[in-house]
Amino acid sequence: MIHYQGAHVLQTELEATYKISDRYGLVPFVGAGTTADALNEFDSSDYKFAGGLGFRYLIARKLRLSSGVDIARGPEG
Repeated sequence: MIHYQGAHVLQTELEATYKISDRYGLVPFVGAGTTADALNEFDSSDYKFAGGLGFRYLIARKLRLSSGVDIARGPEG
């Protein structure tokens, strides 16, 4: 198993919500990140990528509160 540890973390994520109806939506997402012990040690070849798909259900319209579940896949499966 690979451990992702370091004193500094650099990461980004992108997601979009596709409404199926007023209450249901799908959320595809992708992300990438890396760690380093010092700021000058970041290397672009060390990035790990992950992505997945989420499902959302709007449980409180006035509060805009949603609940959901995500399924993702990364470098370790």
